[in-house]
Amino acid sequence: MDVNGEQVLSVMVSMVSKDSDGIVTCLDEKRHGFEDGDYVSFQEVKGMTELNGCTPRKILVKGPYTFSIGDASDLSDYVSGGIVTQVKMPTAVNFKSMRDALKDPEIIPTDFAKFEEPYSALIPLL
Repeated sequence: MDVNGEQVLSVMVSMVSKDSDGIVTCLDEKRHGFEDGDYVSFQEVKGMTELNGCTPRKILVKGPYTFSIGDASDLSDYVSGGIVTQVKMPTAVNFKSMRDALKDPEIIPTDFAKFEEPYSALIPLL
């Protein structure tokens, strides 16, 4: 399931550090827009070719132009370029069974000025 329904983000890479944090820096003109816990994949990276087409990596955002991909110390040296693309990972969503939901309904008010409105609309259905 797509958690936020937004388009997949893609930005150009200007640097990847070869250390335990693996800090990826994007071009200065473009904020990456990623969030902590997002997954990304890489294409067209020169040097750190192990990143090209690798399994999606979970990231930790460090700033508007930087994020961490985890340990990159065992990768080859970064030379230039690359495109990083957000990957939408499958997410499990659990719901109550219909029987349980009917026994114990959970109504979330959408208009906080009318707290009783959702309940009064359901009275005819009971």
